[in-house]
Amino acid sequence: MSNPTIKFFGLVPTRYKPAVATALLGLAAVHVVNSGYRDWNAGADTAYVLGLLLLFFSRETVEDERVQELKLKALTVGFFTGWAIVGAVRFGTYLRDRQIAPRTMSAYDAMLVMLAIAHGLFIWWRWRDGRDASDGPPDRLQEK
Repeated sequence: MSNPTIKFFGLVPTRYKPAVATALLGLAAVHVVNSGYRDWNAGADTAYVLGLLLLFFSRETVEDERVQELKLKALTVGFFTGWAIVGAVRFGTYLRDRQIAPRTMSAYDAMLVMLAIAHGLFIWWRWRDGRDASDGPPDRLQEK
């Protein structure tokens, strides 16, 4: 008997994940530009973050230790880089007008930045792994 959770998380084929992630981030950018930041906090940010979370944690075609290592590494770098970006934006808004309290970004905004970075890094590192693997290991036996 198969696990329904695994089937659900494997809905998006691996080759379409970069396109779906780019489309989600593009929709989020268009949404912010067209409706402004006030409407953004009305729940749309939650939908985009959930979409990126489901996409990031969905199954790969080959789910091995290397994929898990790359995902963990991408999440780690994405977390620290996203945290630094969100902190810099908040500090920048504070420096612009010190008379009012700084407008803070929500946790969903921070997660959107972190997941965007994690998706990009995972796709890049996975592509590099595939490219390096296609070159093949050096054949030392033929050198002798």
